[in-house]
Amino acid sequence: MAEWVPPTASASRPPLPQPPPDLPTKPLSEPEPPFRSETYIVQVPKEQIYRIPPPENAYLAEQYKNNLNRRRKSPCLTYLPWLLAVIAAVGITIAIVALVFYLVVRPSVPEVSIEAFAAKNLNHNSRWEKPKYDISMKTLNPSANMGYIYGSGGKASMSHKGVVIASGEPPRFDQPSHNETAFHLVLRGSSNKLPKEIQRSLKGPKEIVTLSLSVNYVVRLKIGVIELSKSMSIQCDFRVSKFAKGTKIVSQECSVELGQ
Repeated sequence: MAEWVPPTASASRPPLPQPPPDLPTKPLSEPEPPFRSETYIVQVPKEQIYRIPPPENAYLAEQYKNNLNRRRKSPCLTYLPWLLAVIAAVGITIAIVALVFYLVVRPSVPEVSIEAFAAKNLNHNSRWEKPKYDISMKTLNPSANMGYIYGSGGKASMSHKGVVIASGEPPRFDQPSHNETAFHLVLRGSSNKLPKEIQRSLKGPKEIVTLSLSVNYVVRLKIGVIELSKSMSIQCDFRVSKFAKGTKIVSQECSVELGQ
């Protein structure tokens, strides 16, 4: 009969795993290699390329944004188009009214002319009597619906070569539209001594004397029931012959101006 032998400890335990092979180790004294920069080329599809705008574009965009905000915040800019529209409407209305006024009234300054000239008391040896000049004038009002009222208190004077030789006051009269009115000026000499050219004209009929007549009025322009006060200046430069008797007007040029 065989003898039983108990199992040993080594037989009951599994075998231990084999240790891993030794990894190669770097020596501690060996330095690490230096870092090297490298360039890589990456190809991107053309449709995926995004362009970055230059810096000045960002500045312009910011300025535009600020200006837009200021416009929105300013109330004056909001009402400016309406204000311009109102001004334009008022201007058009005034222009239409002025055009209608001109077509209906047709205002125009009077046309003045000298019809006759007569001189009296020309005896320059007399110390008591001064010369007197009677001037017949005619005025035509070509306005369609505007009349003139020539007020009193005006002044008239006649000069020879810039020297006043006679003066007087023009008459007062009314002149409606499309009317021709005649009036007389009576001027009295400022001295009993006549200029030399006038003295020579008394002796010879061929002597021509140059004279200048100035008449200043305060007139009222009458348009229906509306009256406007204006100053009027009449200026006539004329030449006469035969100063003593049968005086003839050789030439004349008259102008009329309306003031304030």
